[in-house]
Amino acid sequence: MDARRREVEWRDLRALSRPEVVHELLISAPWLAGSLAAATREQYAPALACSFMFFLTGLRQARRVF
Repeated sequence: MDARRREVEWRDLRALSRPEVVHELLISAPWLAGSLAAATREQYAPALACSFMFFLTGLRQARRVF
């Protein structure tokens, strides 16, 4: 194996600390709240943008699960 690969600190499969777990669980909450609040006020463009960000943070959360 290449010596350079042994020097790299791999972080993808490491355990998460409690604050990191809480952060990962709550990272999409503001976007969901923003989307619902904007849609309630019939401001659909901001609601769409927040929904898109909610979707992206969901993908990020799923990646961390794997």
